[in-house]
Amino acid sequence: MKILYIAGESANFVVSTCNALCEQGHDVTCVVQQLDEYDKDNPVPEHRKLTRINVGYEIMFNPLAMKKELLDKVPDKKFDLIFGSHAPVCPVLFDLSRTYKVPWGVMLLDIPTHTMKIERGRMKQWNYWFEILKQADIVLFNNTICRDEFYKYTNNWFPDDHVIHYGTFMPQEHENSGIDIEGDYVLSICRLHPIKNCKLIPKAMSMLKKDMKYIAVGRDSGELELIKEICKINDIEFIHKSMITEEEKWNLIKGCAMFVYPQDTEYIAGQATLEAGDFGILKELYGDYPFYFDTKNAEDLATKMSFVRSLKKDTLKIMSEDASEHAYKTSNYDTMGEKMSDIFRRYLR
Repeated sequence: MKILYIAGESANFVVSTCNALCEQGHDVTCVVQQLDEYDKDNPVPEHRKLTRINVGYEIMFNPLAMKKELLDKVPDKKFDLIFGSHAPVCPVLFDLSRTYKVPWGVMLLDIPTHTMKIERGRMKQWNYWFEILKQADIVLFNNTICRDEFYKYTNNWFPDDHVIHYGTFMPQEHENSGIDIEGDYVLSICRLHPIKNCKLIPKAMSMLKKDMKYIAVGRDSGELELIKEICKINDIEFIHKSMITEEEKWNLIKGCAMFVYPQDTEYIAGQATLEAGDFGILKELYGDYPFYFDTKNAEDLATKMSFVRSLKKDTLKIMSEDASEHAYKTSNYDTMGEKMSDIFRRYLR
């Protein structure tokens, strides 16, 4: 199958997804944002059946500009399916499907009902996308919450096999790594945005012994200065890294005392494998492996953090090994590519 894949996520994520589709035997042309690579110094190697096209950010969401870009770079290319991920690219996907006269589809990350309810611009934007998405031949979802919200807004229903959890790239050498390391820091990896709620972490740490520092990885989206201030007031060493390589990321995860994700919304799934805010959307992804906490209650998080540190090494090792095995087997690109490919073949028989 010849697939044109256009996605709004980071280039490394898109290439990893398309590599997995190539492993399923497909010939994939992927279009990525050339200015949004998280790891420019260590890009993901491309599969031999993958053709990569870099475009500027403004072209990603412009049907006419995208059409010209494709005609210039792959003028003789024929496709069996136009597909992509992230709702903002759906106008481009829809337009290209008419140009190439083939089916089209999209994978939705999340539908942010929490912000749509309070931001008129966001609701207007999604209502425009919903009218286009109603016409898609295939819609896939990162989680059942997103699938159910899509039905609420469009009256279009898709079965459970259209829910395919996003992959994360855990290098094989990092499987079960770090389990014997006690670590002296708490780690979070996500945008520093009020919805992500990372300010809860230093608040919880202030209730514990001052023997751990806090490392936050992620671009500032409005909460960095507040986090810094809370850490300063409570004499907590704080380290912020906005952009890191994949190798740095996995080494930080390996060496941390605990990984904490305190998001404060039931509509966003996230991609880290063991995020543990007490919401159904995360429990669907991570099962019983993390320790869940009340994301509005710093004392509850402090209690959970203290409990984890009090566990015997043997107990914690067994729990960590089980969690790592779950993460490695369920949240990977190969599984994601296989499930996506099964859906594609079914629709294009």
